[in-house]
Amino acid sequence: MARRPKGKTKLARKPTKQVVLSETRNDQMSLEVQTPPETDSDEHNEIVAALESYRIEAKTARESGLNDRDTKWRENLDLYWNRYDFTKKAKWQAQETMPEVPSAVGCTGLSYSLG
Repeated sequence: MARRPKGKTKLARKPTKQVVLSETRNDQMSLEVQTPPETDSDEHNEIVAALESYRIEAKTARESGLNDRDTKWRENLDLYWNRYDFTKKAKWQAQETMPEVPSAVGCTGLSYSLG
């Protein structure tokens, strides 16, 4: 994914046309194509730019620092779904996994739900 240069913010996309299902007078359904109103005001662009900068700030805070949380979340998900890296094993070595982590998570969740 290409990154935008600093200082430039991506503005909101122009609204696209919508297909709306509506009921006519004689109880029949009809489809209409509507275009939402234009919102190119300076206030709208300022709000969009502020929200975009907040999103970028949160993403960089999450991905940097001493503990990269995204990497840890990915590792935990891989353990839960039994996705292991077998590239360092020889072909003759076993490449099967036991569902230890999912079982432990299930038991822990059950113990919390039973109180």
